[in-house]
Amino acid sequence: KGRTFYMNILETEIEDLVFKTSNTKLSQRGLILKGKKLRQVNLGSYGIADIICLNPTWGGFGFGKNLNIQVVELKKEAITEQTLMQSGRYCTAIKRILMSKLNVKSYEMEIEIVLIGKSVNTSSDFCYLIDFIPNLQVYTYSIDLDKGVLFTRQKGYMMSNEMLPSLKPYLSLYKSLYSSFLQNRSND
Repeated sequence: KGRTFYMNILETEIEDLVFKTSNTKLSQRGLILKGKKLRQVNLGSYGIADIICLNPTWGGFGFGKNLNIQVVELKKEAITEQTLMQSGRYCTAIKRILMSKLNVKSYEMEIEIVLIGKSVNTSSDFCYLIDFIPNLQVYTYSIDLDKGVLFTRQKGYMMSNEMLPSLKPYLSLYKSLYSSFLQNRSND
């Protein structure tokens, strides 16, 4: 089994690794990126994105050619809600640029956010958002002496001292609503 350890690594070193490594090799290490990578992309007053991946595709949504865009934000330490908001600002800039300067329609693009850091901030409610925001992927990195840098997709956070209420008072209501849902679905 690999020997994983943590050491101080600069954000630019992580960026170098992600930018210079092929998407196939990154996938083998746990990180899924698609298309051509651009680095340190100037988005005007919106800021500078670490990495943007552009992946034109045919088909999707029945409209012909589409553009899948991944906004990759790297953090040397913990991924926080601030990281997500920063990436959201970059996504807004990209959408505005494509729509106003290149006349791309919003249905012709899909923008994903990829956050990469040493850890995920679990001291706030941010970690619970990970599973509920569409087009968001969160990865942590670790360094293995034998395998190099590895990426792990993060999801499924829950409270360590979780206490769930009894659903017994609501069970009959739930069963009734679910039965009604199934009946309506079969009528469609």
